[in-house]
Amino acid sequence: METKLKRFLIYTGTFLICFLLQTSVFEFFQLAHIRPNILLIFVVSFAFMRGQKVGLVLGFITGLCLDILYGRIIGPYCLLFMYMGYISGYYNRLFYKEEILLPLILTAVNDLVYGLVIYFVFFLLQNKLNFLSYFVSTMLPEMIYTILVSLILYRIFLFINSHLDRDAKGVSSNVI
Repeated sequence: METKLKRFLIYTGTFLICFLLQTSVFEFFQLAHIRPNILLIFVVSFAFMRGQKVGLVLGFITGLCLDILYGRIIGPYCLLFMYMGYISGYYNRLFYKEEILLPLILTAVNDLVYGLVIYFVFFLLQNKLNFLSYFVSTMLPEMIYTILVSLILYRIFLFINSHLDRDAKGVSSNVI
């Protein structure tokens, strides 16, 4: 029970830090009005490392928070992040967690899907049909920026995950 509580607290703390980074700190680190999608990196990384169930739950909570704070209705971000977490968690059994290339590819693909859904929901349905301009000016730079930030954050999340795994197996992390 203690391990589950510790895991829950670490996931919650990591989520809050990522949420604060995305909504406040990276407001100051915008490049051409583009910010990386830290919460997407969070969901994809932990889904890849922990599996489909964790990806689904983290995606649901992340999406729900985004829907509550930024959405007009509750559901679109929640559903989108749930799917991204679940699908990214599928690759948990197929590849090593220490491999950096697949999480970067998953982050890029999920960010591209995220951008496409945002375009279709918020722009295309409002009869704004300039997809190429949106792709070049917003989606592509955000995807590149998110991948670059993911290089750093995935290593941090991998460290957190390996620490949780060591604690779950009963291996002491105190080395004297």
